[in-house]
Amino acid sequence: MTEFQDSDTKDEQHKLLLDVAGLRDRSEFHDVTFVCRDGVQVAANRVFLAVRCEFFDRLLFGTLRESRQEEILLPSVSSASLTLVFEFLHTCDVQTLNPDTMAVEAYDLARQYDLPGLQKLIVGFLVRHARETATNVGEIISSALSLRAMDVAEQILPVASEALEVGCVDLFDGFSVEALVFSLKHESLRAGRPLEMDVFNAVLCWAVSMYTDHTVDKSVGNDFWCGLTPGAVEDLKAVVCDPERREAQDWRRVLEGVRLECVPTKELEEKVEELGLVPMELLLKAYRTQATRFARVALKASLWDATAKGSEVRIEQERCRFESKTHQGARTQASFTTGVHTWKIEVEEYCDLVWVGVVDDSVCMEHWLGKQQGGWMYGSNGTLCHNTTQDNGPYTNKYGVAFREGVIEVKLDMHKREMGFVVNGINYGVAFRNLGQRVFPAVSCRSPGLVRVVFGDKVWSLLGPPTM
Repeated sequence: MTEFQDSDTKDEQHKLLLDVAGLRDRSEFHDVTFVCRDGVQVAANRVFLAVRCEFFDRLLFGTLRESRQEEILLPSVSSASLTLVFEFLHTCDVQTLNPDTMAVEAYDLARQYDLPGLQKLIVGFLVRHARETATNVGEIISSALSLRAMDVAEQILPVASEALEVGCVDLFDGFSVEALVFSLKHESLRAGRPLEMDVFNAVLCWAVSMYTDHTVDKSVGNDFWCGLTPGAVEDLKAVVCDPERREAQDWRRVLEGVRLECVPTKELEEKVEELGLVPMELLLKAYRTQATRFARVALKASLWDATAKGSEVRIEQERCRFESKTHQGARTQASFTTGVHTWKIEVEEYCDLVWVGVVDDSVCMEHWLGKQQGGWMYGSNGTLCHNTTQDNGPYTNKYGVAFREGVIEVKLDMHKREMGFVVNGINYGVAFRNLGQRVFPAVSCRSPGLVRVVFGDKVWSLLGPPTM
């Protein structure tokens, strides 16, 4: 074969592909018929199937009895999924995919028939559909688990995590009990670190739809709890709190997947416990875990690291006061090597220039962090500084806007090793790339600066699991 192919050769190759695809519609070439579980017959050419797929080669030309049959029964296969497999074998593509259980069943067939190309196409389609519409997620995951297609479920879950982050309370609609239990216990559901109260809200919304005739009215205000009627709660309680009912056992299994210990104590007491839907032993376990974690926070005394701050920096709990005439630094005790994280720095008392960002282990806290190789800092003058090697700038790398008192939200993606900032609700995108392998939230300031770090209810996950 020559390395050069002229246009006529390419045209012939294209015609060949069209001719192969046309075999599906040439009934005179069909010499084998598959009878599917829905009674529909799907015809094909046995030589073509054998050439394209080793499974059919063994089935149609091996020693199995099917090799001598013109009509083959496939009692566990739907005609829709088999037709999709044949479409791929003829065209190396699929145009008839729908985001339903058929796609998942076709994926399972592709796995059985060793067609990784078709598996990749189906998974890609399902993930794109879930991300674009956030519908059918429960149906897809439930079907995938029933067919033991765990990899499909695992690749859809990060999309569910994104929906939870924006407070999508009806995300779990359509989930079977098994699918919901699987999802809640899988780390990918919390890949984006959604608030656990949002997870509980979505679980509660699922239970109302699953076990009662009510629905949660999501049009009432912006608060999920405004749309949760007393009647819905009472009807749900009658079902899931009856120990004689199967639904009560399923409800407990679902609740065991919710990390109640990560729900803020105030909400756990005033909202979750007040409902009367969560078994007391699960609530007590959550309260005990929180008490242990609060004790650990108290022992640590501060979110800031007392061993990694400038000599004239004073720390107390989440606040950090700078008393030096020159810029010094301070970092938190929490460090990050993986995952996606956010936190806020509140500037309570402004000095002439406040710097917010991250540092690695190499920096010296006695000096301005922006000039050091291990410091990536965003300044209140609207500039970025990293490894400038001098005390004053240069402040030439413009970014975002200048700020004084207020809140700066830091967005850190350690998967990509990138960091960006949000000021006054406006996200200014990626500020730094190629961050260090391990970084700490940090600030750099001088007198009379006073800043406060806010991790919210996610602080427990930063401190790690408690020692029981």
